[in-house]
Amino acid sequence: MFPDMGDKLPEMTDQQPLPVESTVLRQLPHLNELGDVFGRRCANAFDPVAREWFDKYSKTWAEGHRNRVSRLLERDIFRGLVLARPIAEIRSSELLTTIRRIENRGALETACCALRTCSQIFRYSIATGRAVNDPPGALRGALPPVKNGNSAAVTEPKTLGSLLRVLDGYEGTPVVRCALQLYIRA
Repeated sequence: MFPDMGDKLPEMTDQQPLPVESTVLRQLPHLNELGDVFGRRCANAFDPVAREWFDKYSKTWAEGHRNRVSRLLERDIFRGLVLARPIAEIRSSELLTTIRRIENRGALETACCALRTCSQIFRYSIATGRAVNDPPGALRGALPPVKNGNSAAVTEPKTLGSLLRVLDGYEGTPVVRCALQLYIRA
């Protein structure tokens, strides 16, 4: 079952470490092949692919956005997925479970952002040949839409008049004054 090593093994002393290239593990080809397969599986797992995507695209992002996406990946997405599995084996139902955990804590906007970020990572993995489909794409419509509250508006004529006087008396920079005057006339 094991190949005959004969006199290939070096003599060992307590002071001399065994060189890597002459170890028994290096001389057993089937173990090297298993290590290569495991290494490829780990390199194609969600975590390293997501980190590679982040490193590639975050260079052009604003610092605040970079920090938010990094926090989202570390705190919500990486904790919810089995990271050692290849990205091509992750199913929509597994991803939905992770996204639902975020939604259930009351962070619907974060859940939508997490789904969008996962979709970008999966599309990157498709482009690099590590996956063949985009599981987040199948989850469109799985989350309820985010309800935005009404924006404040001036509806009373007296309040509008005082707002216009304040805007007209603004003495800031010329660019902002011009923008406010254009806003008033629009």
